Amino acid sequence: MRLKSFFIFSLFSFLSFSVVIFEASAQKASKTTTKKTVSSSKTKPPVVQKLDMEGLKRLLQRDASNPRPLLVNFWATWCDPCREEFPDLVKIDSEYRAKGLDFVIISLDDLVDIKTSVPQFLKEMKATMPSYLLHVEDQSEAIAAVSETWGGGLPATFLFDPQGQITFSKTGIIKLSELKDAINKVLPTK
Repeated sequence: MRLKSFFIFSLFSFLSFSVVIFEASAQKASKTTTKKTVSSSKTKPPVVQKLDMEGLKRLLQRDASNPRPLLVNFWATWCDPCREEFPDLVKIDSEYRAKGLDFVIISLDDLVDIKTSVPQFLKEMKATMPSYLLHVEDQSEAIAAVSETWGGGLPATFLFDPQGQITFSKTGIIKLSELKDAINKVLPTK
């Protein structure tokens, strides 16, 4: 009988000790998660600049003073395919910026979203490339300034070589490997 009581007492003690250890671990994990959440929520959303027609033309201009290729992506927060391809765009930026690629993103959201949904989405995506919101009276003029063959569909990605010629364009979700191949062809050789 004493052996049985000792066994039950030992089992109960072991289980109680395990519960205490588990609760302590859970509290520590909860505090760590809370710290991470609090610190990441303090990160400021990216600044999104308003872009007019003249600004768009200047942005697209390539000349001897800026001999880097330029990748431009047109997107919007309300565009599901745009949102779907965005993680790949962030990868492209992180991989190719230091290699000599200028990369900008241009939102076609409403101007009222310039300080709300657009920067919030960019923050969630951890996007750090220069970000603009196009605000023009005539969308067709802006479309023509980018490419005569672009119909205005989103997402739209254009790669300009250092001389300002489009070497790659895609309306719809990009294929990461296809875009990387195009970028590698226009990057400056060292």
